[in-house]
Amino acid sequence: MDEQESSKKREPLSTMEEERPSKVQKNEDLTAPEEIDNRVIEYLYGMEEELLLKKMNFEQRMGIDDTLSIYRAKIVDVLALLSCRLGLDQDTLHAAFSYYDRYNSLNPVVDTDKLELIGVSSLYIAGKYEERVGMKQSFYFVQFMDSPIADGQILNMETEMLGCLRYKLGYPTVKTFLRIFLDKVQKDYEEKNLQLEHMASYIADLSLVEHECCKFKPSLLASSIIFLIKFLIQPNSQPWSSTLEQRFRYMASDMKECVNILYELRSGKRHRKLEIREKYRQDQFLGVAKSPLPELSPFIFYDCLKDAGL
Repeated sequence: MDEQESSKKREPLSTMEEERPSKVQKNEDLTAPEEIDNRVIEYLYGMEEELLLKKMNFEQRMGIDDTLSIYRAKIVDVLALLSCRLGLDQDTLHAAFSYYDRYNSLNPVVDTDKLELIGVSSLYIAGKYEERVGMKQSFYFVQFMDSPIADGQILNMETEMLGCLRYKLGYPTVKTFLRIFLDKVQKDYEEKNLQLEHMASYIADLSLVEHECCKFKPSLLASSIIFLIKFLIQPNSQPWSSTLEQRFRYMASDMKECVNILYELRSGKRHRKLEIREKYRQDQFLGVAKSPLPELSPFIFYDCLKDAGL
């Protein structure tokens, strides 16, 4: 890596350094929670810019083939089921697909058997990184799978993928931003809105299925999910405002394409038959997948929002 490329990769962090006050005023608390939160969020926004560059050829290389697009949905279901059986967190599943997409953007694969191996290996890597699952767990991965993949294959693919990804595993996902954004939105309610949380998780999981969602920044995807679930919960209210725009840095017009894709996923127009839908029909998730859709479309608000400059 030459010096110019190296400086570009450090840019988000260096930008943060430049923004620090050169002189601390008396009684000024630079460790206040709000200040720390803002700096963390700034750093995450900077990281996703780098992540987008690493995935920018993914749509061109992988999104053209309808067969691969359909097979992606199958892999999502396989990994979602496997992660549930192993008791892995939802963040781990999303991290796995971040690795899966990055690896495939650099090493396009069309063989479906190898794609499944890459997917399972991605989940194995994510489990170790996110939840410190030990090396011996590769054996348990195989035991819980309906597949002829051997644990040795997983370990070999792990080595290959880590080398390709240069061991850079900490990039933010849609779940990273969604957690931050939901925390801000929940402050508008007197009590924690569990329906909001489960519906956001459901749509975030659905977004993994669709190839087209790979082209969106995680923060844009998370903002679009907030837009959509606010509409689904309160269809007669404006789902976006200047306050939300300021909080999340996106105008409603920025999210229109993404919201459209998410709405089609939620309505079943895209990928209707998914195990993920069955998961979120369960009572523990408040049956959000069974919730009827409003008669209105979220796009009726766009003209009003456009007139309001949002």
